[in-house]
Amino acid sequence: MKDRYEARPAAELMVERGDAEASQLSAGLAATPILGRDPHGDRLRAAFKQALASEGIPAEVEEMARRFYAHRGQRSSPKQSQSDDWIATSDMGGLMSAVRRLFGGR
Repeated sequence: MKDRYEARPAAELMVERGDAEASQLSAGLAATPILGRDPHGDRLRAAFKQALASEGIPAEVEEMARRFYAHRGQRSSPKQSQSDDWIATSDMGGLMSAVRRLFGGR
C-alpha cells in the first residue's frame, strides 16, 4: 500500500505534464478510486505530489506508477492472449477430459 501513496501522485503529475502514456495513466487513475480508508491518506498523497513536483519523479516511482496505472488490465503473457476460452484450452485432468469427450470435444 505504501507504494501507491507515491505512485498515484506520480501518475497524476505525469498526466499533467503530458507524458507519452498520459491517456492510459488517466484511464488507470479513473479506474482506481481512492477508497479513503486511511484518515491521513489525502495529506500523505498531497505531500508526495508536492515533493515529486519540486524534486522530480525517481525512476523507480515512475516505473511503479506506469505498472499500477498505465498498464492496468493489460495481459502480461502471450499464453493468456492465445484464447479467452480457458475452459476449452485448459487441461484440468480426468474430469474435464471426460466432460469434453461427452460433449464432442477432444
